Amino acid sequence: DLDDELRSEVTSLLEPLAMLAEDFVVAKAIYVPLGVTVGVKPRKGVASVRVEQDVRRVLGPFVDGVPAGFFAPTRFHFGQAVSLSDVIAAVLAVPSVEFAAIRQFSRLDEDAARTVVPDISIRPDEIIRVLHDQGDSSRGFVDIEVEATA
Repeated sequence: DLDDELRSEVTSLLEPLAMLAEDFVVAKAIYVPLGVTVGVKPRKGVASVRVEQDVRRVLGPFVDGVPAGFFAPTRFHFGQAVSLSDVIAAVLAVPSVEFAAIRQFSRLDEDAARTVVPDISIRPDEIIRVLHDQGDSSRGFVDIEVEATA
């Protein structure tokens, strides 16, 4: 929870909105971890490790320690949903990817199974989180499964 001093300070900063007939609530964000597993086939002549790095760079939350990529923490805001088609489009735009299939796309707080849903809905007090901390799936993850090349 927010401490009373911080809540009071933020509320006073937002007070002008109340005069404009805007409703607001000051509350702590609820972070929603997502599980994303993508299977990819590299283009001919592209090494598996290269395609994995390329896809991770496009989807991951950070590139060289800076928020970037599809799941960058700065990309999603309160109540902003995410669509499976947007994830697929991002992966298929990677030049080293020949083919991609989503094997898991789900909220981890509601469904730990490897399910794929077309859209992940987010309530107004929630924010998507996919930080991909190794060993801590409670913060969301992106797994890349690369098809072996002949």
